[in-house]
Amino acid sequence: MVQTIQTLIEQLKRLRSKNDWLGIYRQFQPITELPQNDLIWNNSKILSDIGFACAKLAETGSNEILAVRDQNHRDNFLKQQAEYRKYAMLTRKRCIKLAPRNAGYRSNLAYTYYQNINELTQPRGRRDGNLKKEIENFLETVDEALNLQPNRVQDLYRKGRILTDILPNQILFSKSYEHYGDFVAKSKRANELTEEGIRTLFAAKKLWENLKDKSLRDKHRKAYIRSLYVLSQAHYNKVNQDWDESVFTLNLRDDVLPDQQIVINQNDEKNINQAIQTIQECCETDCLPELRRRVKEKQQNLEKLASYNGIEEGTYKLYSIGKFFLAKYWILSGYGLKETIDAIEAREIAERYLQAALKCQWSPQNTSQHKLFIAERLARIFISKGDYNKAISIIEENTQNLRLEYADPYVLHTCALALLKSGRIGVSQKILDSATKSRGNTYIWLTHFLIGCTHLEENHIEDAQKQFDLAHQEASRVGRRNVDSLLIAKAFVAYRSADMPEALKFLEEAKRLNPNRISISERIRKWQQSET
Repeated sequence: MVQTIQTLIEQLKRLRSKNDWLGIYRQFQPITELPQNDLIWNNSKILSDIGFACAKLAETGSNEILAVRDQNHRDNFLKQQAEYRKYAMLTRKRCIKLAPRNAGYRSNLAYTYYQNINELTQPRGRRDGNLKKEIENFLETVDEALNLQPNRVQDLYRKGRILTDILPNQILFSKSYEHYGDFVAKSKRANELTEEGIRTLFAAKKLWENLKDKSLRDKHRKAYIRSLYVLSQAHYNKVNQDWDESVFTLNLRDDVLPDQQIVINQNDEKNINQAIQTIQECCETDCLPELRRRVKEKQQNLEKLASYNGIEEGTYKLYSIGKFFLAKYWILSGYGLKETIDAIEAREIAERYLQAALKCQWSPQNTSQHKLFIAERLARIFISKGDYNKAISIIEENTQNLRLEYADPYVLHTCALALLKSGRIGVSQKILDSATKSRGNTYIWLTHFLIGCTHLEENHIEDAQKQFDLAHQEASRVGRRNVDSLLIAKAFVAYRSADMPEALKFLEEAKRLNPNRISISERIRKWQQSET
């Protein structure tokens, strides 16, 4: 019997060395009958290899789905993939039962759930699973692995990513989490999970940095780099605000006096600086040592390191740096109200990195990706400079084969804002009408707000009022009951309707909600003066 087991293990080793996952699967078919085979069913080493092969076969990216054009063939393909996932679960759960103290086996099962989460959240990916249940199963299983062996860098990375990048958005926007309460309660829980995720990613970071064994550092280098990347995004996501269309649509900069001091949120500044520092560490680690040495010798900036396609895509690293510095500009300018020297410097850095991201070559596996998301951030920069036509052009140039009206709502919002500010109100309204029809628009209240601003610009007061009321209803529906920009917009409607008491009431309420909006006090003073 020992010889027979050894023979099987050798066969598996040979097939695995050739990445012949289908060969392994076929050798042990039918998998459902393995429990009747004591020789295999009681050997965790063999079962682990079978489970690994089934898990590899089960991997289902959006490209694989889209490649199967016939619906019947696609349905059969997804059914087969589901079978592979079932067998991966079956064998991996059996390994845990055979060796309950083996953290690696629990980690393998956790990874199966983790892969399911990735596939179910991937754009144009499969939707044949229960995402909420997969997340719950993953967190439970990965915690079991970490309880047995706390110093598992990969498991810490995966857990940290789910807690910071996936679960908070699910709680805020998915109907599966409506039992968490209103938006305030959901936001509180999402923030708690994000903080836990940041601590988990930081633990992965410190574990790797304290490793003395070079082979272990090499083994876990990928998880370390990915931890840094996700950690930088998590710090960025803690920033309260990195953009606000109302600054431009309502011309709020006009109410800031030349000698008026802006208010900088210290927590936001701290978080964005941590994001920048962490993405820099990511870029410095995620490249060849000779490139890092050459850049240091020539005293070049981070751009050269960031553009390297390593574990993380160069384009995404450049984009992240640009995005972070744009957020820093927003914070240092008092949230867009006053352009200080430091704010302008941060914006110049942001523009340089975003331009570099547009020019950076995708790695071979991502050549089909568009760069519209980068163009949208650049458009924000041009809007902040008052160069609205350039903002429109950069978006239009990067739509590629995508018709603009089918772009993501956030792109439509930015393009519509630039069109409004350039005087092309009718085109702006058409773009926003497309955004109202987008099924994935989680900021529909902002769409209605922008439509209202287009009507306000045309002095169509009743139409503006209707849209601002809709914006308020939609904002309230998702828990955003007190949005100061909506109150300011309603103040403008009341002012143009000659209802000064109502206009001032809205402004006072907006000031109470956001005392850092330094332009409100000056607008109140102006309107009070005009009344007397």
